[in-house]
Formats: sequence, structure tokens, C-alpha cells
Amino acid sequence: MMLAVVSDLHFADGTTGPYNVNPDAWDIFFDSLERKRERSEDKLGLTLVLAGDTFDLLRSAAWLDGESRPWASRGLQDAALRILGGILAENSESLQKVKEYVRRTGARLICVTGNHDRLLGDMPELQSQVVQVLGPIEFVGLEYRDEVHDALVVHGHKWDPYNFETGGRAPIGDAIVVELFNRYPIEVAKRFPDNATLRQAICEMDNVRPLIDVPAWILWSARQCPADTVRKLKEIWNGLVAEFLEKDFVKRWMKRHNRRLSLFDEADRLNLMLKGSRLVGFKAMTGIGRRFSDLASGFAGRSRPGGARHAYLVAGHTHAPVTEALDDRHIYFNTGTWRRTSLRARDGSFVSWKVMAYTMIYGPGSRHRFATWRGELL
Repeated sequence: MMLAVVSDLHFADGTTGPYNVNPDAWDIFFDSLERKRERSEDKLGLTLVLAGDTFDLLRSAAWLDGESRPWASRGLQDAALRILGGILAENSESLQKVKEYVRRTGARLICVTGNHDRLLGDMPELQSQVVQVLGPIEFVGLEYRDEVHDALVVHGHKWDPYNFETGGRAPIGDAIVVELFNRYPIEVAKRFPDNATLRQAICEMDNVRPLIDVPAWILWSARQCPADTVRKLKEIWNGLVAEFLEKDFVKRWMKRHNRRLSLFDEADRLNLMLKGSRLVGFKAMTGIGRRFSDLASGFAGRSRPGGARHAYLVAGHTHAPVTEALDDRHIYFNTGTWRRTSLRARDGSFVSWKVMAYTMIYGPGSRHRFATWRGELL
């Protein structure tokens, strides 16, 4: 009996950039799984958990084609179904490999929802569409508790105030992705239709980690462009932020999260970040972002609501693989991502490579307790 967990695959419909996982990655993953199963002398009883942000329903330009938005009821289900249909078609080879592996091995397939596939947990119609393509899969909501392996598997956005709301409400992170991160490359393409290199670089900003380095990425991507180009890039950003702050959904969120007795609550931090980003250049924006880095990663890993009774807490969300002993009985894993990642070097430049990671927890009676796997490819 073994438990394998991957997260943050971010299968997308391809309308906002070439972000999808190379299908060959599944061959590497499944080969690695089988080798570990053989060494453990346990060829049966594998549970494979997709720990959130598997089907990225936010990263689609389709949200900008009409009035439908992930936080509004008008036309929401139809829009989500269209976007999911595009995701399933764009990633058909990957999904076929998963389906075949599950069929061949008899593995149990579990899907935990994250912030980018929140709608999947809310709409049975979306789940049915996934089942038609992927085959048997269990949707378990925000967490999966595995008593056999003494493990709690979550996505991790529950501890990120910008990407999780109680009561099933849409978080402000949905609007940040759709209205800023999705829209910005589109507006850049309109302003610079003849600069394919710049447009491609701007599309890649979704792969920058941490997200607070996105302004530095934009500046670095435009390093060979004239100063006027950089000025126009900043003008585009300023205009989108101004529009963003005037949206009814954003105003309601700000009002709801503005605690009068707190001088620097979530609303204050977001307001300061966005308004401040309009007043300074891209370089200074990164400096401001680093001061308030908790905006980009609210999950610290040490917050373990509900996890005290489990030996293992497995999460994703941050895209950074981690293994950390919380005490002598509890271990926290972050499963990272399978996305290409762009990181800022010490000299201010950026380097990008493909990353891949997963966590495996062995069952009772096995020689080992757990194993993690991480790879980078450049």
C-alpha cells in the first residue's frame, strides 16, 4: 500500500501561453513510481492524489471574451465548461497516459481542489466532463485524509488569504489572475504587434517564482528595448491596475477584508501593493513586493490546521518542493510543481528550467516511511 502525491500541474487551455506539462513527463513519473514499488516489494494498493491546481480554470483568455467571470454567476457554468473542454483537449495525450496507467495498475485516483480549479469542486457538471476523458477519479474537495498512511493531503491555499475564502466565495486571487495576469500579455500584444520576442517573454511571466519578481522579469525581458518601450509597458500595467481597483468585485472584497481595528490587514496590504505599483517603476515594484512577500505566499508550511493527528501533511500551492520535520512525529511536504520555472539570479538576470517533483508515503510494514523525488531539466 503506497500513497503518491503530485500537485500544481496547471493543465491549461493554451490561450494564455505555452504552459502545459510535456506528456513525456508522465513516463518519467510512472517509471519512477514503479521502481519504488518494486524495491518496496509492494506492487498493489497505490493511491495517486492530484493535490490541487490540476485543471487551471483561471488561466484562460476566454474569461476576457465576455461578461462571465469566475466570481460572477452570469454564464459561469457555460464558460467553465468551455474552458475545461479546451483544457482536456489541449492535454489529451497527458490525460490518456494517466488513464492508461490507472487502468493497468488498478491505482486509485483522487483529486483535491485548489484555488485554480476551485470551480471543479463546486460544479458536478465539470467533474463529469473530467471523468468522461480521464476515467474513474474521486473528487474529495479541499482535503484528502488517508488513515492507512496517516496523511493529510491538501492544496495549501487554505492558509493563503488572497486565494481562499470561506463560505464558497471566490477569492481576490481569481480576479488578480484574470484581470491582471491574463490581460496584461494581451494588452502588450496589442501595443507591440511587431515585437514577437517581447510578447513571448511577457507571456512567460506566469512561470516566474516568486511572483513578486514578475516586475523584475518584465524589466529584464525589455532590457534590449528602448526606454520608450519600457515606459509603455508600465503605462499598460498602470491602466490595468486602475481598472482593477474600480471593479465592483474588488471593492466588495476590500470592504469585507478591511478590519477597522487592524492598521495593516489583507486589504491594506493589497491596496498598498497595487496603488504603489502605479507610482513607481518596475524595479521599485519588486522591492515593494519583497517587503510584503506574504502577499504572494500566505502559506508558511508551519500552520497545520487539522493536521496534528496525522504524521504527514502534504501540500502544494507554493510551487517550491520542501521536506520539513515539524517535530519528532510530524513531517510537512510540499510537492512543488511540474511547471517550467523562471528564477532570478544573483546578478538580476533570470534563468528558466523545467521542474518536476512528487512525494510518496509507504504503507505500514514497508522498509521505508517516505520518499521524495525532485528533478530539474534545462
